[in-house]
Amino acid sequence: MNTAPSAGSSLLEVRELCARPGGRGLFERGRTLEFELAGISFELGAGELLALLGESGSGKSSLLRALLGLEPVASGSVTLRLPTGAIDLLALGARERRRALARIGWIPQDPGAALDPRASVLESVAEMLLAHCRERAGPARARAQACLEACGISRAQAARLPHQLSGGERQRAVLARALVLEPAVLLLDEPTSSLDASIAAHLVDTVVELVRARRLGALWVTHDVELARCCSDRVLVLDAGRIVERGDTAQLLAAPRSPAAQRLLRAADWGGAQSLTP
Repeated sequence: MNTAPSAGSSLLEVRELCARPGGRGLFERGRTLEFELAGISFELGAGELLALLGESGSGKSSLLRALLGLEPVASGSVTLRLPTGAIDLLALGARERRRALARIGWIPQDPGAALDPRASVLESVAEMLLAHCRERAGPARARAQACLEACGISRAQAARLPHQLSGGERQRAVLARALVLEPAVLLLDEPTSSLDASIAAHLVDTVVELVRARRLGALWVTHDVELARCCSDRVLVLDAGRIVERGDTAQLLAAPRSPAAQRLLRAADWGGAQSLTP
């Protein structure tokens, strides 16, 4: 397992991020944050999987949405470090920020939120290249097909509509859609929560393999202790919008100090989390 990113090696740096109820996100005028996110700071390194562990309602999904500009941010910084230089996402205008966010892939909990129900899976993935890279249709479809196959979706499956695939296949298609733009960072919002244990385990293995091979940084939101144990290098524990504990996965889960982490461990011991062993 990796350790915390060394100075200068991080892909994503979040510093003292605060968000307050009642504000509006950059891209969703009618949506407001339900509770406060306070003083969120962390770094994410290349090839690293970082688990954001917390109970339902702790603010995990809201934090991801704040990073993407979909929830209101009051203060702090979110810096994306690319070979071309560092970008403070919160300091950009809306158009420039949309362009920069193409380097951050998002895997939502519900794959229906990312796939066009009227288009084939291949068309949904190729559309990302057509929209962001202005590629011609032929090359875009070829790149999309290669990315789908790397994520475990065959040519026959890629030709189907989303509702014709299983839940696990749809999540693999969404993974391909996020990866086709060659992002530096992946944000995963409990993508295995609706899958049975064996299918979830295979999806986790695919994500880990791709993150390591492509040297991405992955922030995986979950309430599942066993998932965090098997897929992450480090853990952040979120409770009521605040990070209350952080550390190496094995060490933190062996002896959690925060009440929030202790509650999650007790829930896992009581059978609240499934094994991810295929």
